[in-house]
Amino acid sequence: MGRARFGGSGPFLFWTITVERHDPLTAILVFVLMGAAAGGIGALFGIGGGLVLVPGLTLLGGLPFHAAVGVSLVAVVAMSVASTAVHLRAGRVELDTGVRLQFFAALGALGAAYAAGLIPSQVLFACFGVLLIYVAIIMAGNGDHPSSEGSHSARIRLASASSLGAGVVAGLLGVGGGIINTPILNKLLRLPLEKAIATSSYMIGVTGSAAALAFLARGDIDVVIAGPVVLGVLGGASVVAFIGHRIETRVLRVSFSLLLLIVAAQMIRQAFA
Repeated sequence: MGRARFGGSGPFLFWTITVERHDPLTAILVFVLMGAAAGGIGALFGIGGGLVLVPGLTLLGGLPFHAAVGVSLVAVVAMSVASTAVHLRAGRVELDTGVRLQFFAALGALGAAYAAGLIPSQVLFACFGVLLIYVAIIMAGNGDHPSSEGSHSARIRLASASSLGAGVVAGLLGVGGGIINTPILNKLLRLPLEKAIATSSYMIGVTGSAAALAFLARGDIDVVIAGPVVLGVLGGASVVAFIGHRIETRVLRVSFSLLLLIVAAQMIRQAFA
């Protein structure tokens, strides 16, 4: 066993992973499977999959945080395309709502992506860990029971502000913003959970694209790693988008929440390493 490096030289020399030197395909397979897991979880819960990819790429793959976020954003876009195609055919995407909110999300993502290059990795590791704890609490809670009050226009304004915040989170941490979009669409705008997930999947494609452009311009996207990850994401998201609405999600929510808490502890530990 040895340390095998992929990505050549220059700004793309990011990734190291322990593999047999004569079998680099093993490492590529690991990244395909990591992408498939991220794509499946993303499609199932209407998030971008970055909650799986960023910890996986940093803690297991050895990428610097900014490089992991760049790859994750590319995967977010791929996941969105794969799952949204299925959701649109099934009529589950609320296009009017998605288009109205995604402008604010894209604006926040673009600004945050440029700012991310100025923030130390340790700070971003800590922020990601806190974010995972927040998402774990949301995921473990009750699902489809909208509870918002107030006029429709007031809820739209609040949702727009929340979408801007979702974009900022996406641009800084590479998670797509669906972790904020889905609860907002479901609980604030009163969309059924199935439609909230589908609409969020549509929105994060635009959010991820805006942020990914900033990371690409800065040289923080390793195309060698992004290739196998995106391949896995497309497969995982497509399969789950077809069958996910038939799955009882309560057990999955709780299990995923426990996993997030474990990963959160590791990310926060990394911040102080």
